[in-house]
Amino acid sequence: PSPTPAAADAGGETDVEEEEKRRRRYIVLALLVLLLLLLCLGAGLYYLFVIRDDGGTPEPTDTSPAVTATTAAPTTAAPTTTAPATPTATPTTATPTTEAPATITVPSVTGKTVAGAIDALEEAGFTKIKVVLDSVTGTEVTGDSKYDGNQVIGVNPSEGSSVAGTTEIILIADSKSGVGSG
Repeated sequence: PSPTPAAADAGGETDVEEEEKRRRRYIVLALLVLLLLLLCLGAGLYYLFVIRDDGGTPEPTDTSPAVTATTAAPTTAAPTTTAPATPTATPTTATPTTEAPATITVPSVTGKTVAGAIDALEEAGFTKIKVVLDSVTGTEVTGDSKYDGNQVIGVNPSEGSSVAGTTEIILIADSKSGVGSG
């Protein structure tokens, strides 16, 4: 029994309808993917041009003359008074001053023992002193008393230079010299 032409026609229409639905799904899916790509592109451009302002483009400046209003504090002479017989608490406001660290000249320590060089640097006012073995190996031995007798073969910053007292001074000790040889 072969299907009747009407049944075959109905089956063909459902195939066409299903194909149409499939196409619509692909179109909707393609549109969603396109929308997602556009959102990503927009977010990337927003990041590049708005959020990540690296100062490459100068900000527009107003070229019109600016009027600055300043008011000077009135100057009055300080009243002279005699000190009261009983002390009274007077609130004082001390303005904090930030002074630059004092500069200290690095003393000549080449040829001295590590212990002698440290003493000379501390007497000069340095507090951050680091001891390393040779300039090639650079092994730090700060605080290791077994190297106190080694000879200093270099210092950084160089001797005679003026640096802040908070500067780290690096003593370069000869790794081959030992206690009693220098």
